[in-house]
Amino acid sequence: EDSALARMVKLVAEAQAEKSGTQRFLEKAEQYYAMGVIGFTIGVFLVPYLFQSESFGTAFYRAMTIMVVDSPCALIISTPATVLSAIGGAARRGILIKGGSHLETASKIDIVAIDKTGTLTVGKPSLTEIVTAGGVHEITAPLPAAVTALLRAAAALEAKSEHPLAHAIVKSAEALGITLPEATDFQSTAGKGAEATIETTRYLVGSERLFRELNASGAASLAAISQPLQAKGKTCVWLGTRVGDDVTAQALLVMADTIRPAARQLADELHRLGVKKVVMLTGDQRLVAEAIALEAKVDEVHAELLPEDKLNVIRQLKLEGTVMMIGDGVNDAPALARADVGVAMGITGTEVAKEAAKIVITDDNFATIVSAVEQGRLVYGNIQKLLLFLFATSLDEVIVLLGALLFGYPLPLAAVQILWINLITEGTLTINLVMEGPEGDEMTRKPIRTGEPLITRAILRRMAVMVPTSAAATLGYFIWRLSTGAPFAVVQTETFTLLAVCQWFNALNCESATRSALRLGLLRNRWLLGGLVLANLLQLAVIYTAPMNRLFHTVPISPTHFFLIGAVASSVLWAEEIRKWFARRKIKNAPRIE
Repeated sequence: EDSALARMVKLVAEAQAEKSGTQRFLEKAEQYYAMGVIGFTIGVFLVPYLFQSESFGTAFYRAMTIMVVDSPCALIISTPATVLSAIGGAARRGILIKGGSHLETASKIDIVAIDKTGTLTVGKPSLTEIVTAGGVHEITAPLPAAVTALLRAAAALEAKSEHPLAHAIVKSAEALGITLPEATDFQSTAGKGAEATIETTRYLVGSERLFRELNASGAASLAAISQPLQAKGKTCVWLGTRVGDDVTAQALLVMADTIRPAARQLADELHRLGVKKVVMLTGDQRLVAEAIALEAKVDEVHAELLPEDKLNVIRQLKLEGTVMMIGDGVNDAPALARADVGVAMGITGTEVAKEAAKIVITDDNFATIVSAVEQGRLVYGNIQKLLLFLFATSLDEVIVLLGALLFGYPLPLAAVQILWINLITEGTLTINLVMEGPEGDEMTRKPIRTGEPLITRAILRRMAVMVPTSAAATLGYFIWRLSTGAPFAVVQTETFTLLAVCQWFNALNCESATRSALRLGLLRNRWLLGGLVLANLLQLAVIYTAPMNRLFHTVPISPTHFFLIGAVASSVLWAEEIRKWFARRKIKNAPRIE
């Protein structure tokens, strides 16, 4: 039950159970939407029936047709599919996400806080020197007996700790062949240090902050000796003895850790993503922290922090923006839980950190963290593409039907034909549209603002082009074909087909807000290409097979008119291509801010 596989299965189960913000929004909105649709349907039925003396059957059939049009069937199916597909794809790249909401939040990150030890550094420190009042003793040289005794006591005390620095001290003592005595009456203070009785002496080990708080004697001289070592980025673990309330600083155990090679590029990568500030949090001494921060190119340093201090820093940062916290240790757990998105290292991270985090990086690779942000933006963008497609196609149908009624024409579509478009045409396209891959500019886009609506002004502007074009093409064709004296069954089948083909072109339009669908190519999203092929074959089946004709009130149409329908429906594509061309020109001519 405690195996790595079991933990991963648990993470996946948690991810599937937790709904994204979009899912929660849609579930809440659909309640009001459903009530509105029902009220509108009742009105469409009652007004003609009571005030226009229309027959019950005609009024009822029209009302049911309107209800079918307004049912967002594909929206309910495809939104969870988008999130779950993204979570599965992220897991294959080493990103375990505990819920769709965290993936969406990752797309809005504009501040990143990073722990130092084990996160920015490799987390495998080694003991290099021991500083006493007598001077600096290299660990590679023979140690005086008194210094060896101090190392023996420190290692015995640290043997009960899980901290990487403690492991390094114990490892060094064992490498020198030192036998460790038993430490009794062990007490630990999170973020500060620990103390225990070794043989007959009470020893303390911890941070400089702890020894300052205890007013330890001898601390000033040791601190002065350690200054040059700390300036080189080396961490000092203090060792002292206690007699009652009196504490004496005996030695400093100097540790060297190596910054991860990828950490040197991390801040630059995050800034390129639009992150405005990269902050380093550490319990280490300020000189050490500043040396590492300089090498890692972070923007801000908070040093000598206790776990509660890290938590307070995260609270302050959240007042400035959306915060991602990256950490690996027990002391990072409160900050990981408090951040908008907590990211834990999967290899070096403690179990407490992994439990507190919302995302776990299984390979401890900073590139994977950047990929998590990119994945969040990709998912958010795909959800917006999905909403654009579904709302645009639903509005098309409503305008076509209401337009026909307004001008005194019969219903252009049968209820079963609308149901076919909602379930079959849209269903085959939306499930595959959510598989849309990155456009290539996700890493250069600005972070999504917290509180930004899913349906943005940009999406509304695109709808203002796609919806009227599609509705005008469909309704205009319907009226024109009726004027030619063609049988109504033929006209209705052609109109039904035209509206379906318009949705095919709308799916291509939704792939990008600025890039031409003609340049993106059909092979870019093989899933969508498969959906288009399947939709085409099913549409041919519903037109040219007798059983489908009877079921969906269709009749075979001539190939000539089929190609004409394709040409008319393509107006949706060309209208959006013109809008995209102007959008690209606007971006190209926009003044650059240096």
